[in-house]
Amino acid sequence: MDVQDLAPALLALAEIAKTANKQVNGDRASIKVLVNADTEQKCFQLDLSLIQSWMDQASMLIGKDNVATARQIAEIIGLAGPPAGGLFWLYKRIYGKPREDGEDTTVSFEANEATGTTIININGDGNSIEVSNQTAKLAQDPRVLQHVKTVLEPLHQPDYEDFTILTEDKPLLQIDREEARHIKSRALPLPSETEPESFVSMVDGQVEIVTAQYKGSAQWGLWWTGRTRQMKIDDERWLERFQNGDEPDARPGAWLDVTMEITQPRDKKSPPSFLVKHVKQIIPPPDQDDLFE
Repeated sequence: MDVQDLAPALLALAEIAKTANKQVNGDRASIKVLVNADTEQKCFQLDLSLIQSWMDQASMLIGKDNVATARQIAEIIGLAGPPAGGLFWLYKRIYGKPREDGEDTTVSFEANEATGTTIININGDGNSIEVSNQTAKLAQDPRVLQHVKTVLEPLHQPDYEDFTILTEDKPLLQIDREEARHIKSRALPLPSETEPESFVSMVDGQVEIVTAQYKGSAQWGLWWTGRTRQMKIDDERWLERFQNGDEPDARPGAWLDVTMEITQPRDKKSPPSFLVKHVKQIIPPPDQDDLFE
């Protein structure tokens, strides 16, 4: 293999390993990538070792800092461990072949911190796959995607047929020339798990009736945190009783003890919205006569 073909691929593979280590270990451990390349045969076959410093290995032995081992990092990338679940396998699985309808493949993520895994839904074929949160996060980095494409770049030349990952001389994963072509041409940066457009919280509190709605489901004017807020009452049973005249104490000046749903848009410049989910109690206003006793 020409060194001009090999060097960018090796450097890209090293950058993937360093990015994975940074993601998992932060600054708690460093890693070196040592490569022994067999260039005598026309194949993309590498002997790759991930080496951590002796200080990092000592930290792992005594359980310090929760440092991930070099093997664990290799499994995230897909250079060791089970055949499925690593970074290279993930890109092969998503982008290694075209969709039958010719459309671009899109995916969505559902991360679960409790289990440490992410469900990836592949739009178009209706399938879902499960990988570790670390692998999913690594795959969403557009720089990593570019490095993967660079690793596979030599396969676009006629002399080389596949990229094969071996463990103990046994094939762990193979990406052929056609799959590499599809990955390069069709793969887009995987979307990061999107933040919610808004944040919803349930709050118990007391609101004062400023204006009431005696028909329909229009919003009430309720005094809350120093100003009148427009709120819809979603407690249908209580609202029906009120509009039938069965809650005579609920009038302007009275207070309602309620449970509210407050929705705050992610854009803090946008105002929150309020929804009264449950009316627990009416606190009637004091009688005018009582004010002058």
